[in-house]
Amino acid sequence: MDMISKKDLIIMCLVNIPVAGLYYLIYTLPGMRPYGNMAYFACMLTAGYFLGKGFDVNIKNKTDKKVKTRYLALGVSLMLFLYLLMRISFSAVGRIPKLQGLVDLDLWQYFVRPWHEINIFVSVSGVIMIVIAVEMFYRVYVQNIFNLYFDNKTAILLASIISGARACTLGPVSGLVDFSLAFIWGWIYFKSGFWPAVITHIAWDVFFVYFPAP
Repeated sequence: MDMISKKDLIIMCLVNIPVAGLYYLIYTLPGMRPYGNMAYFACMLTAGYFLGKGFDVNIKNKTDKKVKTRYLALGVSLMLFLYLLMRISFSAVGRIPKLQGLVDLDLWQYFVRPWHEINIFVSVSGVIMIVIAVEMFYRVYVQNIFNLYFDNKTAILLASIISGARACTLGPVSGLVDFSLAFIWGWIYFKSGFWPAVITHIAWDVFFVYFPAP
């Protein structure tokens, strides 16, 4: 790997340090959400756009529309399946005393409650902006950086690990869920491009934010 290649990777790794640190602060400092989320992800969107400009090999994906539609339908179906699986799991944990210590049953509500307490138009607009920011940063920038030097599967895996590591600052369960979702979004992005990945991601956020477990 030449010096230019190393420089790209080093910059990307260094950028992810404050990204993870600020993410942790948003969820631990009082009064930061949801507007703190919006400011944080607006910065991520800007960083992903400008840093990923030279690496956006998939943002204008030329895949056939039928193929894009097929992968989009598959992605949304996977989001629905994972959402229902999470709902069932939370319900099961809530009814079995021996399992209650394995999952924080209030964590889901903790994540989404602030989005229910503000104007619905602002809430939905903010969530959509956040989705675009995440896809711009982790797919257009991070995944494509890795894709320059590794095969496609490795690039998706490494980008998902970095995304999961950010979420892991809030606990291992958050990290595992984020990694799993990021892997799917990365795969959709590779197969069909930026916007199918965004729509698939939006589907998850709509399920997760606006239809949380009780």
